[in-house]
Amino acid sequence: MIEHDSYAGWFVVTCDKCGRLDSVSTAKTVAQAKRIAATFFRWEMDTPLGDLCRTCAGQWRAGVLDEARE
Repeated sequence: MIEHDSYAGWFVVTCDKCGRLDSVSTAKTVAQAKRIAATFFRWEMDTPLGDLCRTCAGQWRAGVLDEARE
């Protein structure tokens, strides 16, 4: 999930599986924030499980995470 923090002026990316947070301060749009998260932080965006951080994305690619949300 990506939300814009209007007070701080940046986007906050939240892992839909484990809840990890990362901030993207250089993006102006949600699309740019997704691209930056995927490129620099190695997030996997818009998966069947939602937006996944680097750790959860690796587990998802390896088949460890399934479609069922916790």
